[in-house]
Amino acid sequence: MKDFIRSFNEDNFDKIVIHTGTNDINPLQNDIIINNMKEIYEICKSKWHNAEIIISSIMHYKFNTFQNDIVDTVNKGFLGVCEDNNATYMNNDHITKARDGTIDSEVYYDNIHLNETKGLRKLAANLKKHLKLSRQNNRNTGYPASKKPDWRFNRKKPKKTLEIGRAHV
Repeated sequence: MKDFIRSFNEDNFDKIVIHTGTNDINPLQNDIIINNMKEIYEICKSKWHNAEIIISSIMHYKFNTFQNDIVDTVNKGFLGVCEDNNATYMNNDHITKARDGTIDSEVYYDNIHLNETKGLRKLAANLKKHLKLSRQNNRNTGYPASKKPDWRFNRKKPKKTLEIGRAHV
């Protein structure tokens, strides 16, 4: 990921979202994961020094309490990176947790990945909030502000997985 960012030639970004997954979660690697995130942040900031950097928290597992404790520890480290560097922290806890703090199993289609009907919609809404986008001011939708597109999913046809971003840290 770091080499990809270094080699990326586009230079006119206002905002950059770093969204990470759970592939590298391991109880022995918490500090390494957090330091890698700090390095990724620093590389992004050095290339796009005027851009707002948004670090998205790692999503919880559906059934793995031990791994979720590690996710919480790493996310606290990500928050620290944001606080130390004036970056924006995008907390995703409300996507995978119910109001009582338990895991909301209705947002997953397996143990790790969010489903399209609830999970991805909540993640997309959180991204839109942090990017300060709405249907009215998003010029990339192709829809006039007066027309509302049909955002419903056809549940009968299988959909492709939407990966908004992935960084192996």
